[in-house]
Amino acid sequence: MRKWFVISTLLLFVCLIGAGIAQEKSVPAQVAGEWSIPITFSRITANHTAIIAQKADTLSGTYKGELTEGLLRGIVKGNTVEFRGQLNYMSHSALFDYTATIDGDIMKGTVNWEIAPGGYDRILKPKDYAPELAENWAATFTAKRKK
Repeated sequence: MRKWFVISTLLLFVCLIGAGIAQEKSVPAQVAGEWSIPITFSRITANHTAIIAQKADTLSGTYKGELTEGLLRGIVKGNTVEFRGQLNYMSHSALFDYTATIDGDIMKGTVNWEIAPGGYDRILKPKDYAPELAENWAATFTAKRKK
């Protein structure tokens, strides 16, 4: 009887640990494809495009603005997506940081942008660059995957 109790307790313990591990490994949403991203800041509008490749939970690709394009890197956890698009112009970079949830062919969330003059050696936050325009540095967006 005692032996049966010990064995059943160990089996229960192993099952609980296995269930915890299974819950941690959620299947990432499918984000790959070309996304049309209209962005409306308080005084500025832009139409950007993200061409995303996905390998498991890692995202890579091309980020396109209206005049230039650059790299895209990010991750996906479940249906939450985080990525950074970089647009280069002369010696400066504009960095667009996205956090969103994905539901099929729709991605909704927030985007913040920063300026990196001369590359990544120094990133200017809104308070450093133009505090009077701080509302232009963050926005919400709804992106659609192109078919």
